Amino acid sequence: MPNATPDAPALRGAFDEQDAEAPLVDRRVLAFRRAALVSAMENCGRVLGDMPPGAVLSAEPQPDRHQIRFVVQQDGTPLVRCVGGSRLAALLIAWCGLVRIPLPARAAKRIVVDEAGALLTFTTTLRRVPRVFHHDLRGR
Repeated sequence: MPNATPDAPALRGAFDEQDAEAPLVDRRVLAFRRAALVSAMENCGRVLGDMPPGAVLSAEPQPDRHQIRFVVQQDGTPLVRCVGGSRLAALLIAWCGLVRIPLPARAAKRIVVDEAGALLTFTTTLRRVPRVFHHDLRGR
């Protein structure tokens, strides 16, 4: 197996400038397309206070505004709810818990809206390698 370095093609893009010297970076990216966004709003939006009673008709990404435009049917009238930033991240994290997608508890979070949906990125950075002794591994 070839020696992997930050300059190796397989790792290019895995390290941001601030963690270029970190020995380990765990980055997880969840891509939420429109159907998942609709499900998240229908199932978790009321808890967060973003969803009025009714059915979600659509989720329309608005990358230029960094938000998702939800159209909700309420008593025959379409209502628009726009959710972005930390509220959108909270909505998607709540939905992941509901559908049992495990997420790291302590990680930096980043939400990006693109034309196809939303990308939620979790980054955990190990800044130094811990010393692990043989006796620490017994019983595992």
